[in-house]
Amino acid sequence: MLAGLAAWLTDNPAEVPWIPVASQSAIMLLAATLVGVNMGNSKRYVASLLDLAAQLTRERDQQAQLARISERTRIAGEMHDVVAHSLSVMVALADGAHAIAPKDVERSRAAMLDVAATGRRSMTEMRRLLGVLEVETEPAPRAPQPGIDQLADLVESFRSTGLPVVLERSGREPSNASVQLTIFRLIQESLTNVLRYADTPTRVTVRLTSSPGTAQITISDNGRPAAAASVQGFGRGLIGMQERVAIYGGIFEAAPGLHDGWRVHATLRFEDES
Repeated sequence: MLAGLAAWLTDNPAEVPWIPVASQSAIMLLAATLVGVNMGNSKRYVASLLDLAAQLTRERDQQAQLARISERTRIAGEMHDVVAHSLSVMVALADGAHAIAPKDVERSRAAMLDVAATGRRSMTEMRRLLGVLEVETEPAPRAPQPGIDQLADLVESFRSTGLPVVLERSGREPSNASVQLTIFRLIQESLTNVLRYADTPTRVTVRLTSSPGTAQITISDNGRPAAAASVQGFGRGLIGMQERVAIYGGIFEAAPGLHDGWRVHATLRFEDES
């Protein structure tokens, strides 16, 4: 283009240096093209970074939402365990207190004191769980999660209702707090089901056998004949126990006993912290 313009402006086109002028034109065109390409690439690169940032933000929000849903599901299971256990114990204690009141006022009063103590413990746990859900306006008191050390108190609370529970423990018990909570909740839910559904059991056995990386929990009673096993208790409680055990890749079984009653057995597998 520059060579043509120079030829048009001069009287002697033969004197125009075609090759240098053409080279300069080509260089200028190439430079303009490169600048345009680079600007386009820069714009596309910035656009891709913005798209990536938006995608990461969406994924972060989705992960946060999933975490909230998972936590709320876990808390719902915890609340079910607390309410089902506490109400069952309180109803049994209140019924017992009413039955013996005419004959033994002191025992009746003691039973009602147990009802009040159970209610207070339940309210403390409920406040803790609701505090996690940010339902309360004031921070809930932080209490440690129950574990293996609280099993004796748990069993004693059921004994106070008249349930003949025997606790057997053997082996090196796990130190992992989450595993301990799972064991506690499995035993709590199983004993609650025995209290609610078993027909006058005379023997209820809770057996915890531990070894490095493994814990086996068995709760059995003789309150129902195997041929008449009921599934009325198969609801959120047993499903919740299945889910707790599944977290550790374990095995969960709930079925009529070999000879009588009902048997719950769970095997947990975990990494031993000690």
